[in-house]
Amino acid sequence: MGRLKFEVNLPSLFGKKTIANFNLDEKFFEFSDYFLIDNYSVDCAVVIEKKNTFWQLDVEISGFANTYCDRCGDPLILKLKGSDIYFLKKEEDNSSQSHNVICITHSTEPVNLESVLKEVLFFVIPKTKIHKENDCNLDVLRKLDSYQKNNNKNFLSDHLKGKLK
Repeated sequence: MGRLKFEVNLPSLFGKKTIANFNLDEKFFEFSDYFLIDNYSVDCAVVIEKKNTFWQLDVEISGFANTYCDRCGDPLILKLKGSDIYFLKKEEDNSSQSHNVICITHSTEPVNLESVLKEVLFFVIPKTKIHKENDCNLDVLRKLDSYQKNNNKNFLSDHLKGKLK
């Protein structure tokens, strides 16, 4: 996906706002094989407002992702919704390190928001993706439970307990 698609001009006058909307799909998520997700449709709205000495970025994300339940393995539709605030400051050196402060040089315009969108999405997608309590496949859960009861001996912990005695 072209990086130019995510470039936005910063407002130059105090109190002025720039609004940018992005629709993210599978091509955007090619950056990571970490996500076991088949299909995405995510809408992002970024409002950039000029403050006295910095710009404030309000990022809102909403959409869905098709994936699989970590508990039973059945298909699962995740609803994605989240927001975050970032601050852009013009500095020659990146002396201030913070999760939501981005330092840019005087020559960095337009600003590319691709990394900001990736970061917000990374925190919106849950680590464990599971169905609600009663929506999981009961046959799979029963089978897993029977395997767990049959293999209830933990050989490693028994070995360590024996060594400690």
